[in-house]
Amino acid sequence: MEFGTGDIRMTGALSSDIGALCCITQKPHEIGERVPVEDGWNTDQAEVIMTFTRTESVDALIAELQDVKAMMNGSYPFEKERIREHIRAIAERDVYKSMYMDLLERKMNG
Repeated sequence: MEFGTGDIRMTGALSSDIGALCCITQKPHEIGERVPVEDGWNTDQAEVIMTFTRTESVDALIAELQDVKAMMNGSYPFEKERIREHIRAIAERDVYKSMYMDLLERKMNG
């Protein structure tokens, strides 16, 4: 599903304490414009239905979308800390692997 032309209606719903976000293709309109839901539609028409049983899941989705937005507008602190963490994790893994191999070799050589 590609966003950006105003042709996807996102409609929130709630049923038996389960939240949902339904995405339905529609005639294009201004992005962000609140279009009244006066015409009839049902969930069978939705191309995507995201359901949420916990509000923390909604928060997690919002956080990821905020990261995507920051990446697109150039304000995301791209990868600097993640790369450092990844390199650190690889180095630690390699150190532990090396230590394990040394111990294994010592054990095998008695």
